Amino acid sequence: MTLLPESFSRHIRAMVFFLAFAITFSCGRVSPYHELMEGDLIFQANPGNDFVDAIEAVTRAGDSLMSFSHVGIIHLEKGNAYVIDASPENGVSVGALQDFLDSSSHDPDGKPLVRVMRYTGNDREKVCARAVSRALSHIGKSYDFAFDPSDETVYCSELVWLSFVDEDGKSLFRANPMTFKDSTGETSSLWVDYYSRLGKEIPEGVPGTNPNDMSREVSLEKVDVEFP
Repeated sequence: MTLLPESFSRHIRAMVFFLAFAITFSCGRVSPYHELMEGDLIFQANPGNDFVDAIEAVTRAGDSLMSFSHVGIIHLEKGNAYVIDASPENGVSVGALQDFLDSSSHDPDGKPLVRVMRYTGNDREKVCARAVSRALSHIGKSYDFAFDPSDETVYCSELVWLSFVDEDGKSLFRANPMTFKDSTGETSSLWVDYYSRLGKEIPEGVPGTNPNDMSREVSLEKVDVEFP
């Protein structure tokens, strides 16, 4: 039996370690946030403006600390993390995770107010891969300012609803009757004026989605990710 030189053995061990790391890396984890996986959802609390405030006034907060007004889908590619989302500024697009974090509201310590949640249903990997593929197929569509699920435009939680489907194309998440009434039971003048400018009726009671409701789906679990 021929013994290999120690230096050569060290070289082989280093190569094996590198290959093991590369395989782990390619199977859905990304640096520096190793906890993230393909198809994770990232919910976001946005800086306040009239539009965001109007949304939050008519949707229930996901918990007592954070009210989510936006959601996107994590996409990992070539060692980088991206978010596929539908925003008023860009329509359906894909951008760097860091840009998404920068656009969030931040806590007093400067950390972004976001929450990562993961689908835990059967065939998770297959479902999430299909969700990312479907979300990418919507790239370039305009933002749905009217929150109308019957047209070709898309809003943020609608993109997730359209993307997470079973093998028969049925959404895995719920659509609930939308309401544009606040806690007093009144439709705010902002929404009345908003839909008047769009030339559309307020879609009160039409089935739809919102980030706060979606964050409470029983098939989602929180993923602890420490964002700086």
